[in-house]
Amino acid sequence: MDMKNTGRRNIIDQVLDEYVPWGGPIVQRRVLLSHMREQGFDARAIDFWVFGREAVPPPENPEWHLDFFRQTAAL
Repeated sequence: MDMKNTGRRNIIDQVLDEYVPWGGPIVQRRVLLSHMREQGFDARAIDFWVFGREAVPPPENPEWHLDFFRQTAAL
């Protein structure tokens, strides 16, 4: 029996694609995860800050939010 589920996306990708507020910008969990790993945060901090946040609807202009996040992260 083939157990592959090709009709639906992986649950991990679904969670990582969710949007969460991060101060001012609203970004996907995967963006925060990548940023925090680059900054050297440990698994406990990542769990709290990335996966402990409640998901919100996608912003009207996600590109603006991502750009704003990247600008503030660069500071």
